[in-house]
Amino acid sequence: MTRPARALVLLLAACAEPGERAPAETNPVTESSDHVATDGRLAIRLELSREQAILRFESRSDAPLRIYLPASAPFRGGISTVRITVEDGRALFFPEPRPHGYVVGEDSFPLLAPGERFEAAQPLALDGVEPGRKVTVDWTYENRITRWPGGRPTMDGPTRELFGGGDIPHIWTGRLALTRSWMLP
Repeated sequence: MTRPARALVLLLAACAEPGERAPAETNPVTESSDHVATDGRLAIRLELSREQAILRFESRSDAPLRIYLPASAPFRGGISTVRITVEDGRALFFPEPRPHGYVVGEDSFPLLAPGERFEAAQPLALDGVEPGRKVTVDWTYENRITRWPGGRPTMDGPTRELFGGGDIPHIWTGRLALTRSWMLP
């Protein structure tokens, strides 16, 4: 993990009160030939172009399911991270982590009905990579946050209380990762 990405992960962890992170999940994660990763409750899929990745989420739960995905793409580092490794060994990370400048709101926690799908665009900057190059794309989506009580000091002022400061209703916790090879257009 790059130094800025690690700093963002540490900052996000510091914004949560002790005991608010879910324990490490041991749910089995599978990846199929159509590039889907799932734990049986949530499935993720990735669509790519040179300019963006489309992050696709699908609830496979019988109950409502809430994901954590900041509405502002630059602040998703450590939650939803796309790593592109070029044949020559260069690794590019998207988004470039930003440690402050965004206030998390309830809109960062979309609620999906059973079977519902949600998608979000994640900008990519592949200008320095020549067309026709083979790359490996790794997407990791992870959430351990189960409540957002507010009041934690940050460079942008204290965090706001979300969902009444208690447990976030229907929140998904876990880690999903998928890998695919891609030839740059």
